[in-house]
Amino acid sequence: MRATRRANLVRAALIATSALFLAITACGKRAVTVYPGYVEGEFVYISAPVDGRLLHLYVSRGQQVTTDTSLYELEGKEQQAARAQAAEQLASAHAKVENLKRSRRPAELRMTQAQIDQARAESELAKALLERDEQLFARGLISTIQLEQSRADAAAKSAKVDEVIAQLRLASESIGRRDEVTAAVGDAQAAASVLDHADWQLAQRIGIAPSDALVQDTYYLPGEWVPATRPIVSLLPPQNIRLRFYMPESDVAELAIGQKMSVHCDGCPSDIEGTVSYISAEPEYTPPVLFSLENRARLVYRVDAKPDAGALRWLKPGLPLDMRLEPRK
Repeated sequence: MRATRRANLVRAALIATSALFLAITACGKRAVTVYPGYVEGEFVYISAPVDGRLLHLYVSRGQQVTTDTSLYELEGKEQQAARAQAAEQLASAHAKVENLKRSRRPAELRMTQAQIDQARAESELAKALLERDEQLFARGLISTIQLEQSRADAAAKSAKVDEVIAQLRLASESIGRRDEVTAAVGDAQAAASVLDHADWQLAQRIGIAPSDALVQDTYYLPGEWVPATRPIVSLLPPQNIRLRFYMPESDVAELAIGQKMSVHCDGCPSDIEGTVSYISAEPEYTPPVLFSLENRARLVYRVDAKPDAGALRWLKPGLPLDMRLEPRK
């Protein structure tokens, strides 16, 4: 973020310099082919999708890190608890599936058979009582209501026998549980997905460097609470360093992607070579007090170039540059 502010100041100075340069060249034939510019860094902000207290900060500003280096670690007690709960739910779901796939134990089958014998005995008794009440009703010794109660009781006891027999049949055959097994398998798959998500959230507690990079800045100290998605570390991979400069409208037509250019900066041991990688399709304007419709040369276009790998050690975001294009072949 400090680098961004510095780059903005440099950009403002460059626009003013460009205005002076264009005022000199607009009067006649272009005398020089040197353009002002600066180094631009496209930072990678590393954050966690979960919030938590910062437990460890493994890197510091200015440190060089390699791919898969651990950058920080959050506390993650909530994620650990969620993972343990998800693992228990998955184990319970698997146990339910295995239990449904097996037939009932012999002791359970014997108990169900005893229930059948009891239901049959009660049904026989109810039938005998019904026959007695029918005879008594025929002689006028009992009421109609009492006879109907006996008939209902006999029918209920007979239905109970059929119910318990059906239970024994289902208990003896695992095929009878097919629908239950299917539902239990679905529950187990859902529990597995919950566990995978819990594992992912737990892994997000540790920030990993996606590539070799310079640690540009850190934004929290150990012990501070970090909200989800807030950057904790910013990185500057070498491939994200750009050489940025501005050209007037009259000169940009001579430029092409892939064209070579030489760059000079104060403190650099020698000129640096770069390759044009981007040419803006839209112009940027000089300050309004200098711009007029009569002088269209004050429109400038942004151009980015990729520096050669050997020059990266000298290039820092915000560093002013002078750039000179090599003739196109």
